[in-house]
Amino acid sequence: MAQWCLGVDLGTSFSAGVIAAEGRFDVLEVEGERRIPSAVMLDEHGTLVAGRIAQRGIALNPERVERNPKRYVGRGRMLLGGVPVAVADA
Repeated sequence: MAQWCLGVDLGTSFSAGVIAAEGRFDVLEVEGERRIPSAVMLDEHGTLVAGRIAQRGIALNPERVERNPKRYVGRGRMLLGGVPVAVADA
């Protein structure tokens, strides 16, 4: 059985993931991109979404989007559209 490891870089503006297995490192792609926006959004249904979808939400519902969720690490909650959301969930 092959052993593997997943590494995630949650950057301030962008995030990326890498899988390490059998001496190789492969950068993960999401929708053809090797990095995705770190933004998170609480949509109108109360569902958390991230990446490009969240980034697009800035134009329509900026109060529901946090562009840089990393700055909340170590805090309990962030407000998205007036709703408290646990940082770990975001």
